[in-house]
Amino acid sequence: MKVGLRKAALPAQPTPLVGRQQETQRVRDLLLSRDVRLVTLIGPGGSGKTRLALAVAEALAPTLADGAVFIDLTSARAATEVVPSIARGLGMRDLGSRVRLDHVSPLLVESDLLLVLDNFEHVLGAAPQIAELLSECARLKVLVTSRAPLRVRWEHELLVGPLELPRADGTCRTEDVGNTASAALFVARARAARDDFTLTDQNANAVAAICRRLDGLPLAIELAAARIKVLSTGALLARLDDRLALLTDGARELPPRLQSLRGALDWSYALLGTAEQKLFRQLSVFSGTFSAEAAQAVCGTTEQDMVLDGLTRLVDHSLLRVHHQAKGESRFAMLDTLREYAATRLSEAGEASATHQRHAQVFLHVAEASERHLSSAAREACLRRLERDYENLRSALACLLEHGQGPEACRLVGALRMFWAFDGRVGEGRQWAERSLNATTASQAPLERLKALQSGGHMAWLQGDRASARSWIAEAASLAREHDDRTELATALIHLAFVLDDNPELGADRPQDESLRLFEELGGPWNTALALMASGQLSLAAGSRELGRSQLERSLELWQQVGDVWFAAQTLNVLGDMERGQGEYDRAFDLYSRSLALLSHQESRGNVASVLHNLGYVAVHRHQHQEALEQFSSALDQFITQGDHRGIGECLLGLAVALSNSRRAEDAAALFGAGEALLASAGAEQWPSNVQTVRDAREATRRSMGQARFNECAASGRGMSIERLLHRLRELRAEPPLAAEPRDKAGSLTPRERQIAHLLAAGYTNRQLAETLVLSEQTVETHVKRILGKLELRSRHQIAQIQIPT
Repeated sequence: MKVGLRKAALPAQPTPLVGRQQETQRVRDLLLSRDVRLVTLIGPGGSGKTRLALAVAEALAPTLADGAVFIDLTSARAATEVVPSIARGLGMRDLGSRVRLDHVSPLLVESDLLLVLDNFEHVLGAAPQIAELLSECARLKVLVTSRAPLRVRWEHELLVGPLELPRADGTCRTEDVGNTASAALFVARARAARDDFTLTDQNANAVAAICRRLDGLPLAIELAAARIKVLSTGALLARLDDRLALLTDGARELPPRLQSLRGALDWSYALLGTAEQKLFRQLSVFSGTFSAEAAQAVCGTTEQDMVLDGLTRLVDHSLLRVHHQAKGESRFAMLDTLREYAATRLSEAGEASATHQRHAQVFLHVAEASERHLSSAAREACLRRLERDYENLRSALACLLEHGQGPEACRLVGALRMFWAFDGRVGEGRQWAERSLNATTASQAPLERLKALQSGGHMAWLQGDRASARSWIAEAASLAREHDDRTELATALIHLAFVLDDNPELGADRPQDESLRLFEELGGPWNTALALMASGQLSLAAGSRELGRSQLERSLELWQQVGDVWFAAQTLNVLGDMERGQGEYDRAFDLYSRSLALLSHQESRGNVASVLHNLGYVAVHRHQHQEALEQFSSALDQFITQGDHRGIGECLLGLAVALSNSRRAEDAAALFGAGEALLASAGAEQWPSNVQTVRDAREATRRSMGQARFNECAASGRGMSIERLLHRLRELRAEPPLAAEPRDKAGSLTPRERQIAHLLAAGYTNRQLAETLVLSEQTVETHVKRILGKLELRSRHQIAQIQIPT
């Protein structure tokens, strides 16, 4: 089954592609050939391979049913990270190193898709896996950029050489120079630096010579053109004469184009002042984007350098790029080729170790300063900051481990625990925890190890690995007791309660009870609320409904007191589950609706899909089958976007239940098959609150169809792609409201709802209803939605056609 395929937009480009029309058409023609499945664009750094690949992907995407997906492998540190990178790019939930090829291939087996793999040269060991993927997925096409070929039988190599150069006889006409791709690129970029620059008879020969001296390499040409702001073409050409003499000093085993690119970069570097050169070198330790404040912290000195001025100069020299964020923050980034060059300069200056150490310490501080905000109402802004800095946090972890600083790595892993959990990076977080724990012993750094054990145990629990979670969390609890760290002990006991195989029934020895007592003694309302929430869930699971309700309601009061909207919404959702399990569907509806209202004001809306899914089941039990179909479909769309395969499977089963109650037995059977297959492939169990409802609906559908026909339809569902399922659902949603068993729909309205229905039939607007009945417009809107749901109508205007009792 093909699920979770993320059809995200290809990365936008700030400038149009100059030249490369022939190469673009050649690659496009190759990929459209039936017998060509893999094309590798091969060329040196700075030759424009990525830009060409994106142009091809943009051209081909509209012709392919599933479009194109772009995977940047720059951050992959080893061949083993290629498949997980592809999985993330396709929308799979992060499982870290646990992702295998057989997890990814089902997503692509029926896909009419172009997969673009960028920067493959440092992970060539993964080439056989790409070949295997092509063998298993008959319609898949792959476009790779690399400095070296993959050397697999599927491969068609295409060299990305220099741009077309002007003639070298020194007598070029202006028109002839301007018509060559390299000169056209130079002129375009020079105009971006100085808007009055034009190609003239006076400078055409100099421009032609500049392009030739730079071997037609796009990156070198762009760097040179940026200097037109301060240099004439003649002066620029003279500097190139001096700098390109350095070619003979480069490593002789390197390709000539790499030597000429090094020459261009040496020239650009030499244009900087001493302080700017030092800043450029030191900025090479950053990964991804970074802020001016982070640059100041890593690169600043006691002399209080004007780092911001230096950053501005480097942007002017095209050695840095600046990205302006939506809320006004500027983030800086360095091209990978430039970063490699700057890193070489950093090593040559003997500054690499000290600068990397400063970088690691700065981002350790960033994470630890953010940790307390992740357990507070200020979480959302903090999550956004950590997301922007995540590449640097990764680099900091790698640096600490590479330098044998296991205790500091454990501190960083502990500080990132809640970030990984909220951001869906569970697999990667567990991997870092394992590496840090392997580098640290309890005798060496017990408190630092304790933090990493908490983080690793939490990640293992979220992955469903109860055995590993239990082992790590038990050790964390033991260390916390030994060192009298009551906060960490209370946290460990919460998690321990969820992973014990034989969690005791009600009694004084339950770990959640001890955790709650500790947090109440410590006096932190946020942690007390968390302990109450966990205790309430566990009490419900143990069969103590009233105790669970009481604990959850106390938790909700505390969440509201501290202003944590997300956890308040989650607690309301759990209370809704409890009421739904008791058949109190109106109460469940109210609780879920309150949860959804809170989440609608959050930028991070990861739990909205779960609440919509729960509302779908409420609609099923209230015989509002069209409403159920809408709710489950909305939840499904969000789970697909999130790459949450368990959620997708649950929604497919919910849709099956809704359709089974609406005389759509064959569609229902297909969805039962699809949902069950997906949950099995993900190794996930069905959510307990849904099990009985699904079981009953499945059995009723099987009896109504007969075993043989049911099995046939279920098998067809197991073989469907998610796209085919979604297409069928769109058809069903476009049809008139689904017919349920005959019943008195209007008779289910309450007196207040009947009153509102009569006014709606008379044409009242929500505002008029609010004024007439002395209600808020929000309350009126809730009533209207409930009336439409009970009557199974899609529009308020249809109410006039219904006989409403007085």
